[in-house]
Parts: sequence; C-alpha cells; structure tokens
Amino acid sequence: MRKSHRATGFTKTDEELLERLVKARLRIAELMLEKLVYAPIFERLEQEIAAVEARRVEDPLARARAILRGLPSDAARPPDTPDETPEPW
Repeated sequence: MRKSHRATGFTKTDEELLERLVKARLRIAELMLEKLVYAPIFERLEQEIAAVEARRVEDPLARARAILRGLPSDAARPPDTPDETPEPW
C-alpha cells in the first residue's frame, strides 16, 4: 500500500499559516475583481498554499503535484490564444 497520504511533520503552526494564507487568497481574489493588479499576489499565495499543503504528505509525487497546482495558471497550461506568428512556408 502506498504511503501517499500519511501525515508527516505538519505542525499546528503550519495549520495556522495555511488558514491565514487561504483567508488572504480569498481577500485578494475579491480585490482582483476590482483591479487586476493584484494577480501576482494571488498567484504567489497559491504557490505558498501549495507548498504548505505539500508538507502534509510524505510521498514525493504527491508533494510535486501539490506544488504544481500552485503554479501560476499561465505556466501550467498552454495559452488560450493561437500563435499569430506566420508559418515559414
């Protein structure tokens, strides 16, 4: 049986930090509806949340997936707009 969800050194301090980060992300998400300038802060909070959540599990693959979930959305998927560069032929 895999140990992917076995708890590790996740502490009460980590839990409190995670709670604060999630609350901050919610507030920044609300601010982003008014001004997009908050997007980098939102993306950084997502990365920090993923890093803290990754400490909950021992399995390296599960930690890697948690970290990747925190990547900025444009780095995790291809762009929505097609490339306008003309073909060489």
